[in-house]
Amino acid sequence: AKSEQIGFLCHELRNPLNGVIGNVSLLNECDLDPDSKDLAETALQCCTQLMRIMNDVLDMSKVEAGKLEIEKLPFDLSNVVNTVCSQIRVTAEEKGVAVEVEYIGFKDHYWINGDPVRIQQVLSNFAWNSIKFTDEGSIKFTMELKDSVVNGKNRPDHCVLKLSVTDTGPGIPEETLKKLFQPFVQAEVSTFRQYGGTGLGLSICKQLAELMGGNVGASSTLDVGSVFHLELDEERIHEPPSSPEQHPPQTDPYQQA
Repeated sequence: AKSEQIGFLCHELRNPLNGVIGNVSLLNECDLDPDSKDLAETALQCCTQLMRIMNDVLDMSKVEAGKLEIEKLPFDLSNVVNTVCSQIRVTAEEKGVAVEVEYIGFKDHYWINGDPVRIQQVLSNFAWNSIKFTDEGSIKFTMELKDSVVNGKNRPDHCVLKLSVTDTGPGIPEETLKKLFQPFVQAEVSTFRQYGGTGLGLSICKQLAELMGGNVGASSTLDVGSVFHLELDEERIHEPPSSPEQHPPQTDPYQQA
């Protein structure tokens, strides 16, 4: 009951916050003096950060209440990755960080049957964490396809999908890495002061991966960088739909609490 109440509250708060974000975005497009422009951009950043926090809490409440559903839809894997690349590209360019994409086991477009919205959500969380802490170097997205083998038998209609995000950030201490996917865990106390956030994002990624029948993991070397990955066993789509969507469904996973 408590999780449902929290979820309902977050859902209700999102509606007026969406209105604020929309209006501040329109204000940003107006002919403002430099000081007013800075204030409007700061307001938009604060609202966006608050929205991410509420989405994290809403997801957590839905998982705990057993109301988060996983869909199975045919989609092009490359489009999901390209969408996430587009999300961080502007921030990466502002910081001088390169964004790279690598394919292993296939060349480009590849269709599978899964939940594109939730896969994109996990990958987006990895990507934003990486760009947040990376001030130079690169962020690399790696898509790797392998055969699905169960009890020594190959399953030709399935594939093992591994999506990784590799950064050249400061790295994560070993003790923190061990508990990184637990709720409310961040690398340091100073991390919250500098970057904000709830420490819920990676915990939610872990729960989403498990709901999709997969797993997440991370490895890191101090002063070298970190790698976050999502691994899933999904059904192959040998023949794409006759009228394929060029992008994953842009369904808002937070429409219902």
